[in-house]
Amino acid sequence: GPGLGVFPEAFAAARKLAESRAYANHGKRTTLERIYTELGQSLAIPETCTRSVLQAELEMETELLRPIPGAAERIAEQSNMRRVIFISDMYLPSAFLESQLRTHGLWPSGAALYVSCEHDADKRSGELFRRVAADQGLAVGNLLHTGNDVGTDVAGSRLAGCRCVHWDEAKLNRYERIVGKECR
Repeated sequence: GPGLGVFPEAFAAARKLAESRAYANHGKRTTLERIYTELGQSLAIPETCTRSVLQAELEMETELLRPIPGAAERIAEQSNMRRVIFISDMYLPSAFLESQLRTHGLWPSGAALYVSCEHDADKRSGELFRRVAADQGLAVGNLLHTGNDVGTDVAGSRLAGCRCVHWDEAKLNRYERIVGKECR
């Protein structure tokens, strides 16, 4: 990483281990800040430097994020019929995710966002869907979830009692999977 005195490959490995430790220590409540606390401890770097690198990760996410082709049309179609609620199993803060959705024109009027790390609940167990329904004053069976992951989105929503549409447009193609493996 820049200014850390660590090779990029070593930084990437340390970042991955820090995320694993953060999940082991905090479970569903793992946040990017907790990951970077773990990283700072493992690399023995000061908190000010850790914060700078955390900010650099968010800047990189901002630079690299792209909407899934067809997502804007799908969201617009759904927002004409019902309220759109984004539900994510993620360690990134909801303010950052909402900002990205707005930047890419994917945030319809009246939308809401629930992120697992901020609600101590996840999609896989169905818990986050139940939390969203209760918070929104809805019967869980009235939620229609659209998701790409069979285990998390489809099975988790069904476990909670939601209706679900499997939309796998966001799945990596074989070339993207190869590049992903090379970058690990």
